Amino acid sequence: MGRVNDRQAALIEKYIREQGISFSPLREELFDHLLSDIEQRMEDGASFESAWQSVTGQIAKNHLKQIESETMEILNKKVNLNKLFAAISIGLLALATFFKTMHWPGADKMLLSFFLLASLLLFISMIRSNISHRELKGRVFLTIISLGLIAFLSFLTFKILHLPGANFLGGAAVIILGITLPAVSLYFINKRGNLRDYVILQVLERNGQLLERIALAMVAFGLLFNIVFWTFGEPQFIGVIFFLLTIVWIGIYAYSLTWRQYVEHPDAPVNRWLFILSTFSLILFLFPLISNFFFSMDAQFMHNQVRSIVIYLSPVLYIGIIMYHYLKRSQRAIVLTCGLFLIYFSIQLAANLNLFPAAETLMLSKGFYLAWLVFLLGLLIAFRNEMYYRVLLIFMIAAHMIPLV
Repeated sequence: MGRVNDRQAALIEKYIREQGISFSPLREELFDHLLSDIEQRMEDGASFESAWQSVTGQIAKNHLKQIESETMEILNKKVNLNKLFAAISIGLLALATFFKTMHWPGADKMLLSFFLLASLLLFISMIRSNISHRELKGRVFLTIISLGLIAFLSFLTFKILHLPGANFLGGAAVIILGITLPAVSLYFINKRGNLRDYVILQVLERNGQLLERIALAMVAFGLLFNIVFWTFGEPQFIGVIFFLLTIVWIGIYAYSLTWRQYVEHPDAPVNRWLFILSTFSLILFLFPLISNFFFSMDAQFMHNQVRSIVIYLSPVLYIGIIMYHYLKRSQRAIVLTCGLFLIYFSIQLAANLNLFPAAETLMLSKGFYLAWLVFLLGLLIAFRNEMYYRVLLIFMIAAHMIPLV
């Protein structure tokens, strides 16, 4: 088959851009389609110029832009369906949490409905993505990760409803995610290709903003309930489930963002260290879910100490990775605030280990919590266009609220 050279490929890409195609996956799909048609004609003996004129001459004016409009309309319908299911799920969670706090009947059934609906949404999305992207790589990874997340949701369901088997489900979720997520990273590090070649990266690219909005919605519900209970001077137990879900949700999503780096910059020397540090942070992040298996009831004090250190180290490594990313880009304001986050977690560790009474007093101060929360929300608004930092801030807000409960 005839092959186009780099200059000719650049001409095809320029032509697609000039047609006003802004949706990246469609632009790449059109490039592959045009490239294939041109090379087929070159194989039949035509020159590139002749093949180019023949292929582009068959494309009506504004036809590609019309294709993009139709494609976006279809995708928006799918995304809106996902948004609808997500909204219903979070609404059920909010109602269930409120009913449980007020000791009204029906809370357990609503909680169970939330986790069942969320699991069903994950399962349907996984099946649909695998069917609609049969030609792409990594469908097995997407399936296994989805099953791991479903196992985690099942673990939360069993734990909250005090059903037997919760620890088994938690262990299964940790094993599945703890092995599969680093395996995906290694796969991307050792494989060559483009972003469009992998179904899991396509899913993340198309649903990344939706995932962040779900996390923000869960944080908003948690904050809303906590503010209401602050007003009445009640203990702030209401938001714990929202904040814990957000931490796990956004933590796994943050880890998946490293995959783009491996694919886009396969020869970057930093990839090895990024994999080591991010994977170590992930393992520490998941460890508290199964830490009960490693300590007996007689070693409860040691268990709490180890958990406190692990919970401290995981976000510290994550923050360090973000600092390095923005340090290379001379984003001094972001680097400075990341340094403040490190100080924050150091104070939190000192408070949890009872090393300094002043640290515990500060962390338990309602004024400090409110001031730090306002500070984080301000940063989220100010740096809303910085994706990696934005994800970190969502994590920081949820993690900050956990000591309140």
